Amino acid sequence: MSTGRRILPCNLWKGYCSALQQSPLLTKACTGVAGTMLGDLAAQMLSHSQTSTAAALSSRRSSQDNSRSSSTASKRGFEFDALRCGRLCLYSAAIGTPMGHYWYELLEALVMPASPTAPAAVAAKVGLDQLLQTPLGLALFFSVMAAMEGRALQVPQELHAKLVPGLLANWKLWPAAQLVNFTLIPPEQRILFGNIVGVCWTCMISNMQQRSSSACEAEGTTGGSTAAAAAAATAANSEATASSTAAADAADARRVRRKSTPMPA
Repeated sequence: MSTGRRILPCNLWKGYCSALQQSPLLTKACTGVAGTMLGDLAAQMLSHSQTSTAAALSSRRSSQDNSRSSSTASKRGFEFDALRCGRLCLYSAAIGTPMGHYWYELLEALVMPASPTAPAAVAAKVGLDQLLQTPLGLALFFSVMAAMEGRALQVPQELHAKLVPGLLANWKLWPAAQLVNFTLIPPEQRILFGNIVGVCWTCMISNMQQRSSSACEAEGTTGGSTAAAAAAATAANSEATASSTAAADAADARRVRRKSTPMPA
């Protein structure tokens, strides 16, 4: 029985690697969509938990009438936002994953192809990835998502508010992740690695956002923007398309804090 359990994952992995060889872009697109769905589900569930916590804390500081409405909000069941997830999956399949696929191919072809894992080659790839592709990818993500949400005229404001904080937060994690990616991970599996890191980063940042927002509610402030910016930063890495869910979650969390924070008397 235990041998059979070990064989199944091995066969699945072999099948995935075979699909990567036969249809690399299609397979990576499917991987990106799966990672996006998983990451967005985790982000939405954590965001719902954050909303409930914020509403409960707000009720303690509000009047009796506000307390009743906050309690009702805190007891509301989790509702999956399929439309948001669909937008993110569409971006992942149509833009994010193809961009990452061809970007990696370009780096492998141009940066020391004879010694792709040499320290100088890895350093150059990480530098190009973080200083060129990441700002462009993050700006593109925010612009496209705003347009898909019917807010195309607000794209300049979106970029002004989120681009620089997002980049600064991005550089706290992704240079190290890409160092591992370019050094140890085969080129055809780098998008998968990015998706795994992206999902973990989404969950971690959403959890940080929840703690930060709860602490700020307890103090009667509207802090937590740093955590929100960190969540948004992961969208810059189009190879980690699952992580782009964090950007949408950051925007939702910001609206939640505005609604749940009691107004001063």
